[in-house]
Amino acid sequence: MHPIMMFVSNLPLLVMLLGVPSAVYTFSVQVPRCSSQVDVDKCIESIGTQAIRALAEGDLAVDIPPLDPLVLPGFTLDNTNGSLFKVKIKLSQIVVSGIRETKLTKSLTDKSSKHIEWELETPLLETDASYFITGSLKEVPVTGHGLAHITRENVKSKIAIDYDKVTRDGVQFLTVDNLNFTYTNTKYSLTLNNAGDEVNNILKANWEEIDKELIPFDQRGISAFLKAAFNKALELIPYDTLFLP
Repeated sequence: MHPIMMFVSNLPLLVMLLGVPSAVYTFSVQVPRCSSQVDVDKCIESIGTQAIRALAEGDLAVDIPPLDPLVLPGFTLDNTNGSLFKVKIKLSQIVVSGIRETKLTKSLTDKSSKHIEWELETPLLETDASYFITGSLKEVPVTGHGLAHITRENVKSKIAIDYDKVTRDGVQFLTVDNLNFTYTNTKYSLTLNNAGDEVNNILKANWEEIDKELIPFDQRGISAFLKAAFNKALELIPYDTLFLP
């Protein structure tokens, strides 16, 4: 999973809890809640951004780590079979910032077809990390280690979910059958210190092609990660608590 976008792994639990009309958990911060007497989608759209900012510092009471800055574990991206960005890069000590400015712009809940969609917008995401890289860029060999700085501008993401109901001990819960995460951004940049001017100039001049190669990795990895995160959260929240009449 690409570190820039892993922040959304914290938003499923957050947004699901926005629709809880009665307190299932006790929050250590003041988070706005939706009433069962109003349009849930309109309510989530109206309070989603406020809730994201309220939880930017995290809430350990419901196992939500800080959202901004978000500290992530290391990961390795192997794109050695790519057309331009033929590298294997390992990132560690990853810190993502800019998440507190995320806005939840649209919510769509269709209980008849058991489908949910959320749309999010983030003006700027910045990631700093330690890197180790081997491979080539446009046939220019690249190898070494140092510090990486990554940015994405005007990130627009969408989470689409198909869910079902399961019964445990006589209580109904939701479970995610399918989840699809997609996103776009207007600009991407990756700078590697200690990699040399030639490598960084290639990265700068060819950012659109490199971004196009990396996005499929992001979307597949994040979709799988979010599905697991949703199902973990939904194990704790009875269906009747999420969707009261």
